[in-house]
Amino acid sequence: MISKIGNIILIGTSHVSKQSVQEIQQTIEANKPSVVGIELDIGRLRQLLSDKEQKSNAKTNRYMRQELGTTGYLFAKLASYVQKKVGNSLGIEPGVDMKAAYLTARDAKIPVALIDIDIRKTLKKFSNLSFTKKVGFATKLLTTGFKKKYRQELSFDPKQGVPSAEKIAKMLKVVQKEVPELYKILIEDRNKYMSEKLQELSQKHPNETIIAVVGAGHLEGMEKIIKELQKNEPQNHTYSFSFSTTQD
Repeated sequence: MISKIGNIILIGTSHVSKQSVQEIQQTIEANKPSVVGIELDIGRLRQLLSDKEQKSNAKTNRYMRQELGTTGYLFAKLASYVQKKVGNSLGIEPGVDMKAAYLTARDAKIPVALIDIDIRKTLKKFSNLSFTKKVGFATKLLTTGFKKKYRQELSFDPKQGVPSAEKIAKMLKVVQKEVPELYKILIEDRNKYMSEKLQELSQKHPNETIIAVVGAGHLEGMEKIIKELQKNEPQNHTYSFSFSTTQD
């Protein structure tokens, strides 16, 4: 799933899809970008590149709860568990798309920009929600999937790779309607942050191609934001980037 806005090429991927890996590799090789942006922060990149599986123990769990808050910690654990289960059922390592983007860029000696918000900041927002919102949030998550009218919108086969744009749009509308706090934290805030970072990269490399690899659920929202940003050039904001040229 690819979208082109000016000199920015957005690749929308599934985090457990071999098709996404092939599309990433082919797009980078064909377009020879000056920079490849990836929907990661430095901590998640290090975890993806690590050969050692991170083991949970009392000390690390206590540290994570302190860093993320109890709600953020539990959400991170749940998300990790679900991705591993899906990945195992397909025989695919979770995060294979982002890892492929990094390794393809590295092998081609193309700089990599880590464009996402630090995951700790994102998860901390969950813990900062009021108790009432947390209870309502959890209830909505548990009940929405059982609503008959949503079953078609929320169901898809991971073996088929990235869902269609129409399917993703329907899923996001359900999330936005039923759990707006979740939508804002996981989708809306990050769309804005990543789009602004990409637009700054675009301004720094106006005559060169920028490729960004993001989850398919971010594609449509980021496309709209970037188009709006390009209408309002020049921007005076300055953002810090994490670039990686690691050769391991």
